[in-house]
Amino acid sequence: MTSNMTLTLVQRMQVWFRLHRRITLTVPVAIAVARQQLNFSLSREIVLGGRFKLTRRYWGHFSADQLTLYGPRAQKQFCFRTQGQLSASDLPDHTRIDLDIYLRTLDLYLLLVAIAVVTTVLLAIFRLGGLVLLPIFLGFFYLMVQWHFQYYATEITQLLKDLSTGVKVESP
Repeated sequence: MTSNMTLTLVQRMQVWFRLHRRITLTVPVAIAVARQQLNFSLSREIVLGGRFKLTRRYWGHFSADQLTLYGPRAQKQFCFRTQGQLSASDLPDHTRIDLDIYLRTLDLYLLLVAIAVVTTVLLAIFRLGGLVLLPIFLGFFYLMVQWHFQYYATEITQLLKDLSTGVKVESP
């Protein structure tokens, strides 16, 4: 697990703006089985289908109990970088997975550029009226990003639970 001292500047910024999720899950398989399942599953791209015909792609790697997962790669969706670590659980034959979910750096920069452009346009078009619209606009952006985090944190948690136990991965 990454400590605050080893976080990159971008990750610290995301923690400060609450663009980050920390998840701990326990799966009912021994750590050796979870290692084997994750190593096999992450050796290829994982494709999920879902509502509205939105195909989501996840990819990553696993080695030395360190897990890195990227995704979903989907049209008009943020891409997340999930880092985690496996460890033996207090329960016998269970594995604990600790995860940190961040926006991928490129997606964070694109979000900041979009906010800057729309803020500039609002202020240029509406002048002082733009100052009234600005908090509404920023609140909308923030809620949109938080919704994505919540939805995909749930999906990523279920995905890793299924991958580590060897369950056939299906769209939620």
